[in-house]
Amino acid sequence: MEEKFILFSPEWIHEAIKTVQGARSKDMEFRKLTSGYSLSLAYIITDLPPKLRDLYGNDQITLFIQLDKGMVRDFKVLTEKSIEKPTLL
Repeated sequence: MEEKFILFSPEWIHEAIKTVQGARSKDMEFRKLTSGYSLSLAYIITDLPPKLRDLYGNDQITLFIQLDKGMVRDFKVLTEKSIEKPTLL
């Protein structure tokens, strides 16, 4: 990522995904390392700095990412504060 982006901005997210997917397509060793796992992750970020607060219209965002065998299948940024916490088994 050569351009400067605001961390967690839509442009940053797009470039981060593009960079990782590009590395997977060009580097067989990286592809091999990342293809062995799948996960779903929710990351809540509170007290956003002013630029992100203005961008998302909220002081909190939740990032959802789903990886399937190392490939990004879904990535969402939600701004709702009342997100249910997952149940741990």
